[in-house]
Amino acid sequence: MVVIKKLFKSVRVWVLIIFLIFALISIHPNPWNSGVTIRNIEKNSPAEIAGMTAPKPTSSLMSREKIIEINNIKIKNEADYYKILSSVDYNVTIQLRTNKG
Repeated sequence: MVVIKKLFKSVRVWVLIIFLIFALISIHPNPWNSGVTIRNIEKNSPAEIAGMTAPKPTSSLMSREKIIEINNIKIKNEADYYKILSSVDYNVTIQLRTNKG
């Protein structure tokens, strides 16, 4: 107990704790968030023609548009995304639902 009290009296420890708190605030993690974040939209692709826009490189990852459903099947992570896309044939229309509409 004495060692812990002595440790928390150190300025270095408090500076480290403050920086860790600021890092968590700036990262803004959300472990309950589901879906797959859209990184890029190709020019003249069906997604761009449908009105989807590529995220700005400066936007935070948590604010980017996410695919949450494909053909009314919920997407929770990358594995779900690739599993569903692997079962879709070429030149077939699919329905995407994102967190922004």
